[in-house]
Parts: sequence; C-alpha cells; structure tokens
Amino acid sequence: MSKSGGVYRIGTGATSLMMILVILCLTALSVISYSSARSELSVARRAAEVNGQVYAAMDQGYDLLAALDAALWEIHAAADEQTYAQTCYEAARQAGWTVEEDCLSVEIPATEKLSLRVQATLLPYGEQGARLEITGFATVTQAEEMEAFF
Repeated sequence: MSKSGGVYRIGTGATSLMMILVILCLTALSVISYSSARSELSVARRAAEVNGQVYAAMDQGYDLLAALDAALWEIHAAADEQTYAQTCYEAARQAGWTVEEDCLSVEIPATEKLSLRVQATLLPYGEQGARLEITGFATVTQAEEMEAFF
C-alpha cells in the first residue's frame, strides 16, 4: 500500500520547462508591443508634422484673405459702382489671386501632397461692411488637382 492511487508528481524539470515557456511567451509579447509602440510613435510624429504644415498654410490663407479684404475696403471707398468689380478683380490679380467667372481663388502649398484652396466671391457694390463671401477654405490633395486638370 505504498502507492497512492492515481496521484502523479511533477518533478522540477517539468516546472522549469513551463517557466521557460512562459518567459519566452512574455518576451515575444513585449517585443511585439515595443515594435507596435515605435510604429505608432512614427505615425504620430508624421501626423503632427503634417498638421503643423497645414496650419501654417491656413495662417497664410487667413493673411491673404485679410490683405485682399483691406484692398477691397480701400477700393470700395474710392470707386464708383460701374468700375467697382473690375477694379476689385484687378487688385485681386495683383495680390496673387486667380479670377475665374467671378470667383477669386488661391492655392497655398502645405505639404508635398496637400495644398490649401481658398475661394471667395465678390459681393455687390452696395452692401455695407461685407465685400467678400468665402465659398471655400479647405485642403485638397494633388490627386484632386490632377483630376480637375484633366
């Protein structure tokens, strides 16, 4: 009766193998976690760089709108109703804006693939205070510009 019925003893060798297996699994998971964190860090840094460039382009867009509005304010004070529109369009062209079918637009490059497109429409002469209506202020990709080109 020295044998107990159905009881098996696990020796130190099996326990050591289990510990080695657990340590290998944890090591593999830590390497995967580290590489994932590194790749997410590089994506976050690139996104921050792109956002900074886009916001710089937006700042330049607001400056261009303010400069155009100031020029149109001076023209509104000095021009008459008949020459107002042509004088405004000429001032916009001199400021770097493109005039197409009563729409003023300017493209500001932000990154190698994105640019900021600002579009505005000249309001009629008689309205007090408002000279421009902003109809577009958005980033566009080079693909959209190429589609519009073809």
